Amino acid sequence: MYSPGEPEKVGILNLSSHVNFLSDLSKIALSKYEVEVFTTPSIKERVKDDVSSRPRLEWSVKKESDSKRDYLRHVEQRTAADVDILLAFPFYGNIFDFRHYAQFSPNCPYIQIAYEINGWAGERPAATSEFYNFAKYPLKRWMLRRIDILLVEFDTIQEYARSRLPETNIETFTPVISNHHDTTTGRTRDHSEIVITVPGMIDRTRRNYNLLLEAITKLPQAHAASIEVVLLGTPQGKYGEKILRRAEELKEVGKVTYFRDWIPEAAFEHHLRRSDILVSPLRQTRQVNGFVEEYGLSKGSGAISDAIRQSTPLLLPEWFKVPERVEPAIQTFCGVNGLSNELYRVISNEEYFSDLRDGANRMSEQYTIPEQQKRLSKLVQDLI
Repeated sequence: MYSPGEPEKVGILNLSSHVNFLSDLSKIALSKYEVEVFTTPSIKERVKDDVSSRPRLEWSVKKESDSKRDYLRHVEQRTAADVDILLAFPFYGNIFDFRHYAQFSPNCPYIQIAYEINGWAGERPAATSEFYNFAKYPLKRWMLRRIDILLVEFDTIQEYARSRLPETNIETFTPVISNHHDTTTGRTRDHSEIVITVPGMIDRTRRNYNLLLEAITKLPQAHAASIEVVLLGTPQGKYGEKILRRAEELKEVGKVTYFRDWIPEAAFEHHLRRSDILVSPLRQTRQVNGFVEEYGLSKGSGAISDAIRQSTPLLLPEWFKVPERVEPAIQTFCGVNGLSNELYRVISNEEYFSDLRDGANRMSEQYTIPEQQKRLSKLVQDLI
């Protein structure tokens, strides 16, 4: 365990996904602490080499022969022996998996990252959900007894979570690093069009792609011809295929890029980097594991993290509660006409577009490694 004068060791547990967040959190922690990552072989393989081979980073990878409970016991043993504080990414799985998670008891201060608050608080149960989803809720409540901090992404979600979980210590931290560059003086462009990108799976339950495509059809033809629309996600089910058919029709008036198969992470990052603006036509609510979550209130959006990483402006629906720290980079729209008007301003008004890029630049300055390391250090020092 930690002794005065020696580096503290931070443990990071990730058994699900969120690989980009794992990479960024590791970089942030490594700027001050030793780090031990507890994860699966498949997740480790997806972590970029610039993280995985760093000094002071130790991997404790789950063996194929390990049961989930056996591996969690191994993590408990490591926290008793050599880890001063543990940060865990969200757990996912079936009711049997959550029985193991509920028994998990690290022998050090324990910070649990949470992305869906209603599932922890038991708020807004979905009428159409299967019973086993509801059965996870009491197990999550049991887990809260062992958690020292429940970590949410932004202050807007923190305020809501504190109102629903008043006995839980809830703090904010977004494990993301900006690839900071001055967007006003020299972003490298390999295109003449303004690239408008929608990141994420083409999924009916997450985003309203018809709203976006309809907004584009309302643009004057000359303006529609000056943009490239990138649907940066794979289609899900019949809805996804229908959206791709509509996107194909849009090629008659402008350039559209879409993907039918899984997008390699390097390609995903490439398309994000070349984007001039991100759009996320979110649906206001989404059912997750038996509970209805509301974007911006009980659940965050990955599009904000994409905007932070790439210093790129973002358009969100007007009902989304925009966190103060990212406000400079985000504009909101109301419905089809509102989104079409915003896109028109981006295309036709260089001064307006420049202001958006300035705002994205100011936002990203707050998410450099030094700034993020200060926030993480405060969390750690408050617990140790």
